[in-house]
Amino acid sequence: MSTQATFLPDAIVSPVDVPEVEQREIIELYRNAVLAGSYAQLTSPTGESLTLPASVYRLLVRILKDLSEGASVAVFQERHGLTTAQAARMLGMSRQFFVNLVEGGEIPYTKVGTHRRVSVKDLLIYKSKRDRSRRAALDLMVQSEIEAGAGDATLDDYAGK
Repeated sequence: MSTQATFLPDAIVSPVDVPEVEQREIIELYRNAVLAGSYAQLTSPTGESLTLPASVYRLLVRILKDLSEGASVAVFQERHGLTTAQAARMLGMSRQFFVNLVEGGEIPYTKVGTHRRVSVKDLLIYKSKRDRSRRAALDLMVQSEIEAGAGDATLDDYAGK
């Protein structure tokens, strides 16, 4: 029997709630990591210590920083394809609407048998473009309101700055 963990694709997109007690621990871990200025070691169950590579340490510190600020963190393996249901959930839309985007050529996909798979990278590229487009449309709407006489407001007043 293998002791290696198996991660199901659903685990990739499932949120993990961080209890308040752990939130305080994460903040303390982040402070210590930043103040230490050195690299962490991983201790195996047998007591063997291994120094983490700098890139892994920086990734863990970044995760701690985001979690300490209350942000959600997701780690994706670029080579894994998401199902249409998983990808739709990540974008906050129905699966059918997502399938229509895919079939319309908005997002590249591959087929595994009869099932569509979308790469995490392609999904994030689409999301970034969509977010920029939405922001531009919102800025245009705000600018129109300002020009129509919404008082002394400026675009920066609506930008959450």
